[in-house]
Amino acid sequence: MEKLTFKLTLLLIALPVSLFVTGFLFYAQFDHELATFCHNLTGVGECLEWNIENIAVSLGAYFAFGCVLGLFISVIIYAISKGISLLIKPRKTTG
Repeated sequence: MEKLTFKLTLLLIALPVSLFVTGFLFYAQFDHELATFCHNLTGVGECLEWNIENIAVSLGAYFAFGCVLGLFISVIIYAISKGISLLIKPRKTTG
């Protein structure tokens, strides 16, 4: 079995968590406050001109939050897995 390295833990946990959190939070704000991202909103809910600056700032903030959350979860999982691996040591067989 391949050893669980910290870089592998970051890749497998932090990246998906950060992308999920970014998408989830952005979708929630986009769905709830469409006027935040739109300069010219029609009466039927169509946007004629998007506010790209607000969209970029929101995506950046949510991605940063997602990265911090993913890093935190990765560190916890890595520490737990390392602790378990230290408790369960393989037996040395003498030849």
